[in-house]
Amino acid sequence: MADKTKEFDTLYCFLDTNILHHFQTFDEVDWPSVLHTNQVCLVLAPITLREVDKHKDDYTNERRRKRARMLLSKLKYLLESETTTEQLPQVRRNVTLMALSQEPMINWAAEHLDPNVDDDRLLASILDFSHQHASENVLLLTDDFLVRLKAKAHDIQALAPEGLVYPIEPPSQKQALLKKVEGLVPGVNISVYRDNFDKPTFTNHLREKNAREYIFVTPHFYLKAVTDINDAVQYFAVTIRDETCKPVFKSPDYPVNETSFQLTLGANTFSDIPGLPEYMAGCLGAHNISYYETRWLGNPGHYKHFGFGFNQAGYLSNNAGAYLSVLANTPHLCPGTSAYTEQDLVALNDFRTKVAFNTYAVSAPFVTIEDYAGSNLGVDYYQVRALNM
Repeated sequence: MADKTKEFDTLYCFLDTNILHHFQTFDEVDWPSVLHTNQVCLVLAPITLREVDKHKDDYTNERRRKRARMLLSKLKYLLESETTTEQLPQVRRNVTLMALSQEPMINWAAEHLDPNVDDDRLLASILDFSHQHASENVLLLTDDFLVRLKAKAHDIQALAPEGLVYPIEPPSQKQALLKKVEGLVPGVNISVYRDNFDKPTFTNHLREKNAREYIFVTPHFYLKAVTDINDAVQYFAVTIRDETCKPVFKSPDYPVNETSFQLTLGANTFSDIPGLPEYMAGCLGAHNISYYETRWLGNPGHYKHFGFGFNQAGYLSNNAGAYLSVLANTPHLCPGTSAYTEQDLVALNDFRTKVAFNTYAVSAPFVTIEDYAGSNLGVDYYQVRALNM
């Protein structure tokens, strides 16, 4: 860090690749403030630029690839902006950017550095720059302890990022799972679900339907998938287990089609779903509570059915109990029907407008959800209720 008792015209701060990839974006940081100086010039060595450019095509690491492309876009904009020869591109107030184009010209053996080692090439660029700018204050910012140790041996001032810049938070387990579940599609082999959610907790044979159902259990949601005899998923249903787990359902081609919509489990109510239900099922017995509706969007929906339901195994909002009794007054809905009446919708109005659904389902093309779901959409409460996970 710059000496607080001494003012430098400019502090030249070399950024290691790990700082660019794993911490705040370089243009988000108030560098003069965190480095206690008046002016900061961020310097990128040739090896750093080369590593970022290499990562933009790394399809084995999607996060790094996206990050590299974002960084290169910003760098390209700044470095190709029209400035005078003496003028460096302005990143933000009192912060400029310099990209070194020349490889370091040093005596590698005398400096005990290896030109084939990327870290050594970075240190060589700093040494070369310091030799050419002997009166300037130069430092290296890196999260690599060994690089800082080697820099110290070469009298290069090196700082760790702690307390200066903030790391990018890695996605939480919940976020990672939500991303996976939001990307689910029916019609694929069940192995795709196994690859994403490991082994199912339950496997049930539906002999009368010549099908099999798999129940995957995570701390945040239940996932039910029903397959045919060829192990192709006929429909899946997601039921949330806690209030903070809110996967988003997007209808096909959202937001291109006029019929497209976006809904969030645990937040939206049945009345938020566009159009009228094609099929309705609702039961309230001594031990069983369930309700769901389906939508058929035709070709805009790629000939799939979409279901939205209230499942007692999932997270139940505090207000749900006040509106459930209406289900007992509509017993003809318990086996399910597409021939509901306007009076049914009026009777269910408070329930449909006040209670958030906790389950959504998607079928394979030309498959109707009710053929597999019966009167309950998603997992069976009595199968999963004893789970402590």
